Amino acid sequence: MMEGANTSTQIVDAGRAVLAEFGIAKFFFGTLSLEIHSRLRFDWANFGAFPSSWLQSYDRERYAMTDPLLTVARDRTDSFFWDDVIDRRSLSRPARDMFERAEAGGISSGFVVTRRRKGSIQIVSMMGAQADRRDRVARLGLEIVGSRMLIGLDRLGALPENGASDRLPSR
Repeated sequence: MMEGANTSTQIVDAGRAVLAEFGIAKFFFGTLSLEIHSRLRFDWANFGAFPSSWLQSYDRERYAMTDPLLTVARDRTDSFFWDDVIDRRSLSRPARDMFERAEAGGISSGFVVTRRRKGSIQIVSMMGAQADRRDRVARLGLEIVGSRMLIGLDRLGALPENGASDRLPSR
């Protein structure tokens, strides 16, 4: 279904059904780029698979400046579960706040898939209450579905461009 999709909504809907089987209830996309002086810049795109209000709060609280997942996504070339790379006890106060707010919303684990492009990194961040980092099948499945969604959205030109400042519609 994803291969023949002609809209971002079709891609997201195809991914949503499969991701639910792996304990992933919510996901969104974004483009991570380095700006002048190596500052992280993250522009998100939400196609109805994540509460837009949370992403707007993410911007308002400037979590991208302290989000350790973005730093890891910038520095690594492989996909990862949050628990693979984050020790929550050693996080900064803003980063702890971000994870605590996510947990209050039923999100306690996640998986990030990246796709490197010239000057940017495309990301799909997938979250849920029960994504199991020890499950090899889940890891492979999440990586495949996440990669296929990113490729499809890139094919449609639906992801923010490197350094884009406008937000895409929520669906």
